[in-house]
Amino acid sequence: MSSPVATWYRAVFLFGFCVVMFFGLSSSRVFAQSADSQRESAVSQVVLGLEAYAADNDSYRVTGHGFDGRGQGWFHNSQGRYPSSIYSGLAGYVSGVPSDPLQPDISTHSNNDFLVYTCGDRAAVFAK
Repeated sequence: MSSPVATWYRAVFLFGFCVVMFFGLSSSRVFAQSADSQRESAVSQVVLGLEAYAADNDSYRVTGHGFDGRGQGWFHNSQGRYPSSIYSGLAGYVSGVPSDPLQPDISTHSNNDFLVYTCGDRAAVFAK
């Protein structure tokens, strides 16, 4: 039979473990929701920028920017087959620097960048 002190210790330990787990899961969920909110806001800025660009240029294709200068591809990439980034082509149309919260350095390409795809009179912006 266990002593009352040992029983109390187990109860406190289990309760403490549950509290740690609860706060651990809760804070990671809050971070994920915050990151999702920031990501949605940034994607909205990109979409609004593309719409404003299209109103002035009759096309969503940011010509001369993006993959092979075709106006689509990774939003911030300006390396390799990207003569300049789509972001630089939309500089006068977007406010701030929209980026994914998981991509803190936009000068270095990552898979957390936004992907812009255009087809005819339509455009899509994808986020991870």
